[in-house]
Amino acid sequence: MGTNEHKHINIYLVSDCTGETLRAVSRAVMDRFDNVKVSEVVCSMIRTRKQIDALLASVEKPAVIMYTIVDDALRSYLKDLCNEYSVEYIPVLSPIVVKMSKILNISTNNHVGRKYELDEDYFDKVEAINFALLHDDGKELSTLNKADIILTGVSRTSKSPTCIYLAYRGFRAANVPFVLESSYTDCLTQLSNPVIIGLTISPERLIEIRRNRLIALNNDISNNEYIDLEKIYEEIDASRKFFLKNNWPVIDVTERSVEETAARIINIYNDKYPQ
Repeated sequence: MGTNEHKHINIYLVSDCTGETLRAVSRAVMDRFDNVKVSEVVCSMIRTRKQIDALLASVEKPAVIMYTIVDDALRSYLKDLCNEYSVEYIPVLSPIVVKMSKILNISTNNHVGRKYELDEDYFDKVEAINFALLHDDGKELSTLNKADIILTGVSRTSKSPTCIYLAYRGFRAANVPFVLESSYTDCLTQLSNPVIIGLTISPERLIEIRRNRLIALNNDISNNEYIDLEKIYEEIDASRKFFLKNNWPVIDVTERSVEETAARIINIYNDKYPQ
């Protein structure tokens, strides 16, 4: 079933916690549909009937409500009100939780937002994020050996955002740029503990990213070596040879999102340091 007709839908993300899970699920789902304009409305910390009353009264159609609510009574009330207002609704976690409960043969708890408690894992992530910020773009080279993961690659290969994402997953990640005709990355060859990974990209895609970056910064793009195709081919070729010389894994980020790149990196890390 397909159509070229442009459609629009309002998606209300209703959660008794922050709504981050719903946002991730919503965007993953809607990415599967072309020609659909989506307006997202995040309704977090919804824990009373009064809040649900106000929400349903404000819904603008066409609309769908995606929700994660732990409390059974509040969840039932939301569904009843959706039916009353003729608004479509989708439970996001409930089917999975129910199925898992049957598989494990145990009942679920009713803790709301349990993962957001300030436990040891939370503070480990904060520390990892601070580490990534301190070791961004080749800073603090003297403490690189404290990293779990180090990313290297030419400019604009998503090193920084990937490190921040890895930090959110609890990994101490640093990144060091590969600069042509420079010994800047030679320090990496002396490290033994971190998993070092080279990032590469297609020259055509890199030119596009760099050109957009220069335009965003109001820089002149004429006769600029930063976006010279021959120079970029040389950069990428030299970086690949350097990675291979040191037997470092190489990931092509041309068609990968930050999340996909990070997932591959984590797999490489776990292969070296099994949990």
